[in-house]
Amino acid sequence: MKTAKENVVEVFDNIASRGSWEELYSGHIDRVTYNFMSRQRAVEDLLDPVINGQVLDVGCGTGDLAPFVVRKGATYTGVDLSAKMIERANLNHVVLAQSGKAAFQMADCENLPFPATKFDVVTAVALIEYLLDPTKFLHEVQKVIKPGGYFLITVPYKNCINLQIKKLLSPLIKTLFPVYARLKTRPLLPMVNVQHFTYSERELDEAVATRGFQRVSCRFTNFHIIAHPLDHILPRLYVKVSERIDRKGQGDTYRRWASNYIALFRKRSQVSV
Repeated sequence: MKTAKENVVEVFDNIASRGSWEELYSGHIDRVTYNFMSRQRAVEDLLDPVINGQVLDVGCGTGDLAPFVVRKGATYTGVDLSAKMIERANLNHVVLAQSGKAAFQMADCENLPFPATKFDVVTAVALIEYLLDPTKFLHEVQKVIKPGGYFLITVPYKNCINLQIKKLLSPLIKTLFPVYARLKTRPLLPMVNVQHFTYSERELDEAVATRGFQRVSCRFTNFHIIAHPLDHILPRLYVKVSERIDRKGQGDTYRRWASNYIALFRKRSQVSV
């Protein structure tokens, strides 16, 4: 029987083999891709004033953050446990890789192959939710990041009202809309068998703070005011309302409707590794 980690790798290898992962970050905006695009935009906004030097992107997928990092004058290293994701990253960003400004390699987030205090910035976008216990991963981040360096992490937001609605209506939705739901989530169908863990602000902040980090800023994204399953029926309205909240900087006010919590931490100058 496969371990949870092996199952996750198999799922992401499957998605990468079909070339569908990077499509979630570019091209047409719809109900599914909007979550990825709005999260990526917030990630870049939070990183923009602090990005510098050496940047490590853990769980890099197809390397969608690499162009932004390089444009900001930093050097990018992306690691992922999925061989297929790394293969796609090297294919998609061949020019950056050949220039030496970006590098992609296979690595386990719980055993990073880098020396202590190597990186100025570490990012983990859509990673920690697949870890049953993030302790080893957070220890590795603490080890490889420089004192005073920054750590950005995203998680599915546990306190999202829409998440509670989905759980409540799940049996009914599966009965009434099986074909529709399957068609609309086709790029991510392999994800159905992967367990996702959610976090509140307090849970994430406390987990990271125990490793010697202090939160300096945060954002919420993807606001489901048009709640499930209405977001399937009225996807354009759902995206429009969420965009309006995001563009007006009203994320804190509507945080209980947000799918994602994104936090930027800074490592204290004196922390034992």
